[in-house]
Amino acid sequence: PGRVRVSELIADRRVRRAFEVIDQGSDRFTAEHIRICEIPAPPFLEAVRGDYLESRFRELGLYNVHRDEVGNVIGSYPGTDHERPVIVVSAHLDTVFPPGTVVRVRRVGSRLFAPGIGDDSAGLATLIGLIEVLTMAGIRPVVPLTFVATVGEEGEGDLRGVRHLFKSSRLSGQIDSFVSFDGTGLEWVTHQALGSRRYRITMTSHGGHSWGELGD
Repeated sequence: PGRVRVSELIADRRVRRAFEVIDQGSDRFTAEHIRICEIPAPPFLEAVRGDYLESRFRELGLYNVHRDEVGNVIGSYPGTDHERPVIVVSAHLDTVFPPGTVVRVRRVGSRLFAPGIGDDSAGLATLIGLIEVLTMAGIRPVVPLTFVATVGEEGEGDLRGVRHLFKSSRLSGQIDSFVSFDGTGLEWVTHQALGSRRYRITMTSHGGHSWGELGD
């Protein structure tokens, strides 16, 4: 697909309509954000939140909606002319908080407070919002967009959802661009790559009590 100038995009009536949908949909987007956050999704226990995302993908008209072998939720938004490049738009299902954490959202003025309200309930709500905006504005990209809600991003999850997507899934070797909505920051965009290093450390000592043997 050829390049399009920003000025051309802004002048397009569908893009103008998309911004109108965003401006008018604030309450709806916030309600979606809260619903997602209040579905617990501790590491390795993301299935119930995955059920919700899968149902929303279907309601919003994505095609080929399914769960892969590790639990990633996947659905595609149609393009117009080409099957390549393959563009993935993603956010992760799990939060860092353990089972039993109270995830009820409370409002203080215009702010929302709850464990996981940012990382990554906000990202998942953005996926849903983006699909809604594209649909309501009648925007069809040149290539399909593959929306993915991944499992296992946090801690011992060791990025297992994304690893599977790139190494073992039907998309393996085909992904040309990967966009991830994650965290709470709006100040920057990481546009090349984001590294994640995991270490296994083995320590050997003569043992003893952590107080009496301190420093030995």
